[in-house]
Amino acid sequence: MGFFATIINRSRPLQGIGGRSNTVQISKKLIDSARADCAAALAMLDTSLTGLNPQEIERRLEEYGPNVVAKEKRQTWLMRLWENIKNPLVILLVLLGRSPS
Repeated sequence: MGFFATIINRSRPLQGIGGRSNTVQISKKLIDSARADCAAALAMLDTSLTGLNPQEIERRLEEYGPNVVAKEKRQTWLMRLWENIKNPLVILLVLLGRSPS
């Protein structure tokens, strides 16, 4: 099994902003093409070593949209502070730290 196929098969939660966990979703098509040899992967993706022709590019652009990386909304320092403070454990520790012995 190849290096990338090994990494792809290890789906695990990722730590997100504010402690939220996100599950990695990997398509079966990506896993299959990572395991296949070059010719088979090109056939699965319906392309060639020279790339796509302009008509196919336009068709895929209409079908799938532009190839851009999604970005999370930027959080202000106040929003990050609230995400950390609203944790029940933090609230409990603050209350315990303030109470007299």
